[in-house]
Amino acid sequence: MSSFSSLNDNDLLVYQSFEKLIDGKLRKTFPSIPSDFQLKPVSVCGVRGCGMFYDFKIALPDDKFAKASFNSNAGYVMGTKVSDPTEDCITIQMI
Repeated sequence: MSSFSSLNDNDLLVYQSFEKLIDGKLRKTFPSIPSDFQLKPVSVCGVRGCGMFYDFKIALPDDKFAKASFNSNAGYVMGTKVSDPTEDCITIQMI
């Protein structure tokens, strides 16, 4: 992947469409995140492939960050929607 860059309006729309899944997966992966802490993306990295592969850098408490990665075509096969994306479509890593 290329390097992280600032978020643009399109990136924010993509993030918002996966926000509930990202939030749920982050909180399951890192249960110490306070329930009232608002998770926010601070930068993004995207690569075209079969759809767009996104890495969002998410601010965590205590000046830590996590990376939420997913393919924007999650739930689609050959352009046909076969299911809704799930938390299993998202990979989380501490960075």
